[in-house]
Amino acid sequence: MCRATMRWRASSRGGEAGARLWADYLVCWTNWNHVRTAASLAALACFIVALMRSAGG
Repeated sequence: MCRATMRWRASSRGGEAGARLWADYLVCWTNWNHVRTAASLAALACFIVALMRSAGG
């Protein structure tokens, strides 16, 4: 489900249902942030290796 849609649904619902949906959204969002962070670090490591190889290191 699209993040914007989940955010809208969570904010438009009140009470327990909205709180549960918001908690689910935060878990999903946090997990994907970890994936994006790991991918960025892997890309940085590849860039550093390529830079060192091109410099003769």
